[in-house]
Amino acid sequence: MPTVPALTCPNCELVDVSGVIDANTLSTSIGHIQMYGVYVLNQPEDCAIEAKEQLTKLAGQSIRIEPGPDDSVRNDSNHYYFYTADGVSIENSLIRDGLALAWSQDGKHVGWFLFQEAAAKEHDSGCLWHDYQAFQRGEPNEFRIPGLTYRD
Repeated sequence: MPTVPALTCPNCELVDVSGVIDANTLSTSIGHIQMYGVYVLNQPEDCAIEAKEQLTKLAGQSIRIEPGPDDSVRNDSNHYYFYTADGVSIENSLIRDGLALAWSQDGKHVGWFLFQEAAAKEHDSGCLWHDYQAFQRGEPNEFRIPGLTYRD
C-alpha cells in the first residue's frame, strides 16, 4: 500500500500503560480506556488476536491520548484516540493494516479513518480485507465478512 501521511498528536497527554485488556481496551494510569476511532470485531477470531498483538506492540509502556468528542453517540467518557509515545495514531495503524474497522458514527478524525479503511479494502490489507477485491468481483477467494463466525 502506498505510504500516506500519518495522523499524529505529539503533544497529547502521555499516560502509562499497565496492560492490554482486549484489542480495544488498555489498562492505564487513568483507568481502563478504549479506542474511540475504531472498533475491533471478535470475529474472525484470528483477526481479533492479531489486532490485540498489534495494539500491545504499538502501546508499549505508555501512550498519548486525545479525548473523543463530548457530544458522541458513545456516551461514556473512557473513549480516547490512542497514539504511540512518539505521537503516531494507533487507530490509523490498525485500520491501515486491515486489523480494525473505522468508527463511522462521529468523531474528529472520522473522515481520515474512513479514508484509511477504504484504502485498506482496495489493497486487500491484513486479516480483515484479505481477498476483498476478488470477493467484490465474484471470483474464488478466502474473504471472510468481518463480524461473522466461520467454522473450519
